[in-house]
Amino acid sequence: LQSAIREATGYTAHMEARNTDVLKLEVQDANLSGMTISPADEDEDVQYKDGILYFKHKSPGYLVRGLEDGLGKPVIDETGLTNSYDFSVPWNAKTTQAMQAGSWHLENVQKVLNGWGLDLEPATETMNMVVVEKAQ
Repeated sequence: LQSAIREATGYTAHMEARNTDVLKLEVQDANLSGMTISPADEDEDVQYKDGILYFKHKSPGYLVRGLEDGLGKPVIDETGLTNSYDFSVPWNAKTTQAMQAGSWHLENVQKVLNGWGLDLEPATETMNMVVVEKAQ
């Protein structure tokens, strides 16, 4: 399969461990003032109303995936949180466009996270990545 792809496209790919810039999601305030623990029997949901996006029964992993999309950078969950939470965030069409482009501004994201009792810290981690190169 690899040789067929190389012949068809002129490129090869392989896995390689590389140091990369990441953001670590951490608890800043143990009270998590902007988040509420969800009841175990609550259904997951996301609703939009009057410029606010409401998240119901979402795990920290869900939050991490959204942060990665919006910031265009790997986010590592170091919160240690195991519950599901309810929280909300101001939202509009520009926010959606910036998320899809991976161009959220870290400073703005930090303000929202700080309001929830969370924080993002820049770090460097070794991660396995797919490296695509022109075939020789």
